[in-house]
Amino acid sequence: MVAMIAAGLLGTWLGLRLLKGLSAERFDSLFKWMLTLLALRLLWMGAEQIVAH
Repeated sequence: MVAMIAAGLLGTWLGLRLLKGLSAERFDSLFKWMLTLLALRLLWMGAEQIVAH
């Protein structure tokens, strides 16, 4: 439980430091790319499940 709280605090601290160093346009671009990559990963995993059965 303590490790989870520590990880949450560390993640929040790192995230805030990252946001302060990025412009809004850069953050928006990175966020969209990350969502796209996650979506492609989910599609890939789904396709593997369909092919496996």
